[in-house]
Amino acid sequence: MAAVATALMDDLDATELLRRAVAWSAAAVTQPVAGAIGTQWTALSDRVIVTAR
Repeated sequence: MAAVATALMDDLDATELLRRAVAWSAAAVTQPVAGAIGTQWTALSDRVIVTAR
């Protein structure tokens, strides 16, 4: 939810909002402490592929 909230504040489009949310989630599971987000989230964001169904 934090990723979605910041994406809305940054006025990102839906694709970028999804990329950020997925990247933050992926970066969070790499951390030993709950609530922390790893600094690699930007690199992870570049690897997220969003497609239309």
